Amino acid sequence: MRLNSELAWCIAQLDAGLLRPEACPDPEQVRESEKVKKLLLSSKVSLVRKRHTMKLVFGDYRDLMETLKVPDEYLQAAHEALADAARRGC
Repeated sequence: MRLNSELAWCIAQLDAGLLRPEACPDPEQVRESEKVKKLLLSSKVSLVRKRHTMKLVFGDYRDLMETLKVPDEYLQAAHEALADAARRGC
């Protein structure tokens, strides 16, 4: 359960970072974010690799989860994406 909330937070952070109006991400940044998001949503990737990727991308993401709040709509969308990925088994 805790892993799902950590995954949802990281996915929501990726989405929020790409959709911020003041941010104008370059195509490389968009590609990297989509690659990380795909890896985190995949059921074929080990939990160790997912945690390692979250650590590489966000640093100490557990502390960031407490300090940086993500809008609820992004978290809800991330939880739905995780549930959908689990159903599809991708």
